[in-house]
Amino acid sequence: MKDVIPNYFIVGAHKCATTFMAEHLRKHPEVFMTEPKEPQHFARDISPESSRWIDPEAYWDLFRSVKGEKAIGEASTWYLYSEVAAAGIHRVNPEARIIIMLRNPVDFLYSMHSELLFGRQEPVEDFERAIELDYRARRALGTRPASIFACGFEYRKAARFSYQVERYLTRFGSERVHFVLLDDVRASPENAYAGVLRFLGVDDSFKPEFEVTNANKTVRFPALIDIVQSRSTLKSIVARSLPPSVRRQLLDLLVFKVATKPARRPPMRPELRARLTADYADEVRALSAMIGRDLSAWLPDASASRGVPHGG
Repeated sequence: MKDVIPNYFIVGAHKCATTFMAEHLRKHPEVFMTEPKEPQHFARDISPESSRWIDPEAYWDLFRSVKGEKAIGEASTWYLYSEVAAAGIHRVNPEARIIIMLRNPVDFLYSMHSELLFGRQEPVEDFERAIELDYRARRALGTRPASIFACGFEYRKAARFSYQVERYLTRFGSERVHFVLLDDVRASPENAYAGVLRFLGVDDSFKPEFEVTNANKTVRFPALIDIVQSRSTLKSIVARSLPPSVRRQLLDLLVFKVATKPARRPPMRPELRARLTADYADEVRALSAMIGRDLSAWLPDASASRGVPHGG
């Protein structure tokens, strides 16, 4: 039952500080953020079984704890990659405000590969080989039914942000779409956060204590990660019996404190970075024109001059 209609969505992309933004928006007294952060309700083409909140009743229940907040929303990062999410959101609320967070596509590729390795969805440890595998090659490797690769995910396609952004600009118009670059967050998290608050029409003088979220990690206990990500009956019973806040604390404890450890990934090989930067140059130029931001720092000459940053 739609007692409350969300009026903003953080739609992605992955590994672009969406967790940072969502968690700090959650602290604002005028902003409601769902628990969990990423119900993925509208990303039905990605993997319908990947989220219990695909069910409409379960999804709308996430908003039952709204207590008069001005901005009401969620932050599902698969919505940007999804080919149907923009249309689904628009059907529910054509006046919704859309927040899109982006980064250099080459860095995105490296960081996304690291994230999928960590989540034990990616069996190919070699980054260069992994990003070149298409859907047919993935099927030959064998993928878990719940894996993002089972629904046709491809790294190269995911990094073509301009095509994904266009879906939202077409549906909602530029005045209802706000862009945040990871570069902005790193340069000044306070300013990036305040810009989002202004876009949402809430008090932008609110300043939470900023913390690093969702840093690069490696797996300490793979079996524990498998249990957390499984769809076992026991896990489902336990999850349903706990309040959302308790479930979240337990998940944080298991995944971020026990099963994993922080890790700084080695930098990408310079020659590979140079090749990928050249491959995505036209994409970066198209994206720059589309969002009205200078992205020249992501182009080949700038990339060569600034060295090789770490993925994260």
